[in-house]
Amino acid sequence: MKVKGMIIAFLLVIISATLILQLKDNNAFDINTFEIDKIKFFMTKEEVERLYGNGSDNSEGCMGCSMYFDYPELKISGSYSETLDRMDENGEDFSQSPKLTELTIYKENFSIMGIEIGTDFEDARKKLEKNGYKLQSDEDEYFYNYYYRGDIFIKLWPENGFNGKDGDKVEGISIEFRVLEDLGIVY
Repeated sequence: MKVKGMIIAFLLVIISATLILQLKDNNAFDINTFEIDKIKFFMTKEEVERLYGNGSDNSEGCMGCSMYFDYPELKISGSYSETLDRMDENGEDFSQSPKLTELTIYKENFSIMGIEIGTDFEDARKKLEKNGYKLQSDEDEYFYNYYYRGDIFIKLWPENGFNGKDGDKVEGISIEFRVLEDLGIVY
């Protein structure tokens, strides 16, 4: 009798584990392991520039432009946080290199959570929602098509214009680790 109970318990554990693994979404996004063309989130500006050179806009009089980069040959652009791991009790510690917190990708064959460049907006939104992302409710056009889950924000860029709608195709995808302290910086 004891052996029969142990066998039943063992089988229940195996069945439960199998069901859990089947329900787990293989498309889930992990910002800590994401990598494209050797670029990873939270790399320092110095590390990215060692790979691809200075992609910053260092135009005279352009405040904050050094926090943005663009590598057209890679079809990747992005930005660095001015505050992440750079704040101390006296404010900003400029001895630390800024860290990468946002990437925009326009590469063909790029895919995240099953959303590829060229995917219809309606399908892309459904996939984001399936993975637990919610549409940001801010009506400011700048934030249109931003989906978030925790501190991760994903923006879908349409092929024509700024605001995508059903029937449009996704031309680019921005992925951002949102740093609240950065949102208060105005140039």
